Amino acid sequence: MNFLRSHKLLLFTVLLLLLNLLSLIALPYKLDLTSNQAFTLSPATKKVIGNLDDIVTIKVFSSRSLPSRFLLLRQQLKDFLEEYRLLAKGKIRVEWLTTEGENEAVQLAQRLGIPQLQFSNIQQDKFQVSQGYFGLAMFYEDQKEVIPIIEEESNLEYQFTSSLLKITKKEKPVVGLVTGHGETAVSQNASFSESLLEKALGKEFLLETLTLEPKKASLVPDKFSALLVIGPKEEYEEESRFVLDQFLMQGKPILFFLDGVSVDNQLQTSTAKHQLNALLKNYGLSLKENLILDPSAAIANFNTGLTTFFTPYPYWIKIQPEGFSQHPATFGLQGMVLPWVSSIDLPQDDKRFQPLINSSPKAWSVEKNFNLNPTQKWQVSEEKTFVLAALATGEFTSAFKDQPLPKEFKQEKFKEKTDQMKLLLVGDSDSLNENLAASFQPNLHFLLNVLEFLTASENLAQIKVKQEDLRPLKKISPQTIEIIKYGSIVGLPLVVSLGGLGYLSWRSRREFHL
Repeated sequence: MNFLRSHKLLLFTVLLLLLNLLSLIALPYKLDLTSNQAFTLSPATKKVIGNLDDIVTIKVFSSRSLPSRFLLLRQQLKDFLEEYRLLAKGKIRVEWLTTEGENEAVQLAQRLGIPQLQFSNIQQDKFQVSQGYFGLAMFYEDQKEVIPIIEEESNLEYQFTSSLLKITKKEKPVVGLVTGHGETAVSQNASFSESLLEKALGKEFLLETLTLEPKKASLVPDKFSALLVIGPKEEYEEESRFVLDQFLMQGKPILFFLDGVSVDNQLQTSTAKHQLNALLKNYGLSLKENLILDPSAAIANFNTGLTTFFTPYPYWIKIQPEGFSQHPATFGLQGMVLPWVSSIDLPQDDKRFQPLINSSPKAWSVEKNFNLNPTQKWQVSEEKTFVLAALATGEFTSAFKDQPLPKEFKQEKFKEKTDQMKLLLVGDSDSLNENLAASFQPNLHFLLNVLEFLTASENLAQIKVKQEDLRPLKKISPQTIEIIKYGSIVGLPLVVSLGGLGYLSWRSRREFHL
């Protein structure tokens, strides 16, 4: 009997192994029971892969000597790429290249801009430093896209899908740089084609000026995929506000970089005159007429006429990595600088609004009697976190729904509602000033990230940043704690004992009948 029983156990084990092997080969599916569907590809990703009309080659550069903390990430990357490859049905090819010494893979990685990383690790009670590569590149026809460093699994899907969109799209989106109201689009010493903004966006977008002249405004041409409104100094009259409103109602994004308080070269302040806050309030956003100070401050230089000095300047807020929200539009950003920034008020508990950039918890606000002297003794008031940039997406109603339309547009087809509005509001325009942005390149990286996210042809908002969910224990009453404690002490042994007695009773009856 024992011989037969052991053979049955062996046969059962072999069947389980065969079933597991069959599931890996013939049934490449998985059951995702996570609450945020962390291991399931989004519909947008499936659509992008399904629309591929030629082969995409993905080359992964990985060193054998990666630290142990990267081994799980490498396995997750393999599983992820395999799922992409199977879904593409032959349109995606994956090559794993081992980078060791000075082999061809290392040389190719260096040409593509994939850096050699330095890892520190403790093994066998010794501190060790090693070097290696862990990045990849995608190739499609004559286009390529590089992810130089793979750092975490949580945002792989967004990085991969957005990169696929970049290299497979046939035309660059046209972005309109709005002028006509004193916007400072480029520096006085550079032509538009040579501007820093054009150089930063030119690889992914076609940047064209769009003039909204007072009393001569017309609806935005269809060729524009997005608009940039950066630092207007003059009032937007009703006609121009209507043009912006109708552009949003088409589901096309506008990125507003606006000042709540204007600061001139002599550090004198004045109330911003653009009057765009009246438009934004109709959508639920409010740009405050204040200035935020933060001990997390950038170094600013000031010229006294006799000398130039450098000092940490709390009015120039240095955003730390934790100041960015967990959102695809800000993923990977490590910092930026917002000079003379105003805060933004958002509706509470409304999922259409997403803060993108926050100050530190030690920041404070000044709302009048502004003193911008960099040598003053700073008087800290109530400290708290302020929203400095926010995204509004989803279903919104036109700001002109219950108002008479401007007479110039009465014959136009009025759109009073959209379920796909995309609007970015940043409480500062100086961050994109030609001279300042040249010193703080991450400011342009933020603009490029958000613009790529908002103009994606597919709905990349479906792809969430899939972080590990925090699952804090729920608070329970002392009585419940006592029940659980004594239930664990007495209950578990009791269950085991009853189970053992039941098994012994069953075996005795079985042997009696045999």
